[in-house]
Amino acid sequence: MSIHQTSMEWGIMNYDGKSEGFSRPGDSGSIIAGIRSRIGGMLTGGAGKMKAWDMTYATPWWWLLECIKANGFPDTHLDVL
Repeated sequence: MSIHQTSMEWGIMNYDGKSEGFSRPGDSGSIIAGIRSRIGGMLTGGAGKMKAWDMTYATPWWWLLECIKANGFPDTHLDVL
């Protein structure tokens, strides 16, 4: 049996061993926004804070939106006005 799947993930890491973790248990599904309040992605999981590093994973929003539209919701948009 052969299964073909595509996954798109960003790895988000802290820049030093002293920083707090980017995410905590229960944060999955949260939207990650940039400095200009633009949606970047959706938090999908993390490895948790280790001694010297932290790793969080996110799926880019543009990719999620394409998948949502292709799977039965072609009129999906984020226009709030």
